[in-house]
Amino acid sequence: MKIYTAIFTVLVGFFLAVSTYAQTDTPFDVYFDATTPFLQSNDRLIFDGARVEGFGFSPSNDALRLEYLFNYTSLNFELQMENLKIYKGVGVFNDENMAIDVEPAQPDYIVNGNTYRCGETYSFEAATSQPFVAELNLKAGHVISWSIDNSSNDYLYHFSGGSYDSLTLLEKSQAVISSPHTILTDGLYTLKIEPRNFLTLSFNLRILNANYRKLETIGNKSHVSVSFENSIRDYSKYIVHLNEGDLLTVPKPNSADISLKLVDNLGSEAAIVWGLPLIYQVNTSGDYYLFIQNQKGWGGSYSGTISITPAVEVDTTRSKSFGNGRRITFGSATPVKPNSD
Repeated sequence: MKIYTAIFTVLVGFFLAVSTYAQTDTPFDVYFDATTPFLQSNDRLIFDGARVEGFGFSPSNDALRLEYLFNYTSLNFELQMENLKIYKGVGVFNDENMAIDVEPAQPDYIVNGNTYRCGETYSFEAATSQPFVAELNLKAGHVISWSIDNSSNDYLYHFSGGSYDSLTLLEKSQAVISSPHTILTDGLYTLKIEPRNFLTLSFNLRILNANYRKLETIGNKSHVSVSFENSIRDYSKYIVHLNEGDLLTVPKPNSADISLKLVDNLGSEAAIVWGLPLIYQVNTSGDYYLFIQNQKGWGGSYSGTISITPAVEVDTTRSKSFGNGRRITFGSATPVKPNSD
């Protein structure tokens, strides 16, 4: 499967103009392993976070959001070039885990002209006539979640901005730890909270950037010790260089709610475990990223000493469970323009 790029002068402002297609025989490679496709509006297939190499892009640093529209006549999914999004310089990420360091570590947000700090808990009020609206000026690399408790009535919240536009309904008795929202593009995001069945609402709110820790380099015999925030999403991140055949061992957490995830330099998940040791023999030399996560948001801690056994000392009869992933190369083709009708 191959594609012509639109004057991939994406590199000049990183914007792909659907109206100015130009053919090129220069191939570029797209890696889909790092993304889980999902359907949107029943007829759009989205690959968010595909990696690309060529045209000045680095697969370990840049990513794409690709949107395919189902054509009911041809029964094919067709790439919508005008909806292509480029995530430039976002580094390695996998689901809610991002390896890039980001500043500010805990951004401020604005409510009714007043400034509040992520990471702190505040009490707020809202009304049907005046919903609570928090405005967050976020950067690529922020991973935002929030906890709401002590609500006086049933409520709903709506998070929007970037590619997010989700609405959630909750009852008075339900405290919430939201899903983590990975921010891949700088911009203004809003969290709106309002009462459902009553005129007024009071509640406690805490917003946190889960990606507030610095990326740490680890190796053989590195000791890792970390405590996680309670009632919110939180994780720590590490980079480790492994050679082909090396065996990485990360001791098990003391709780099944703590997960250990290993990701390669394309953002593809190599291994993940909950409450168990992570033991992984690599097929390809390179940098890998270890994420230790407060999976359910209940807090807790992790402590363990990393072990790396060189390939020459590893039992050579051990089978390798993971391959090098799927790589799809585009060389030349014609992008599909959607029908105007």
